[in-house]
Amino acid sequence: MPETVQEDQFAKAAKRHFEDADYVHRDSRLPTADHLYGFAAECAVKSLLLRFTDVEMGPSNKPEIPHPSPPEDGGAPPSPTPSQGCACRRSTSGRCAA
Repeated sequence: MPETVQEDQFAKAAKRHFEDADYVHRDSRLPTADHLYGFAAECAVKSLLLRFTDVEMGPSNKPEIPHPSPPEDGGAPPSPTPSQGCACRRSTSGRCAA
């Protein structure tokens, strides 16, 4: 059986939670449906982040933005542009500490 990549697992979980939310919504169990719709949205966003950006899932199962490695010529690493949106300090793990 082929191994499933993480973004596919999140996409399947989003679909499953959304279908479950629709089911309990039809039964007028609105707080539970609201909770499941939230899970579905969170899983869908994580799937899209993993699929289309450089975001990786960290050890705490939260999305993290890896910082680029410093240039091999020993120069200063490039400053993030406003479109990259990360102006945080580097953590010891080399990941975004914001």
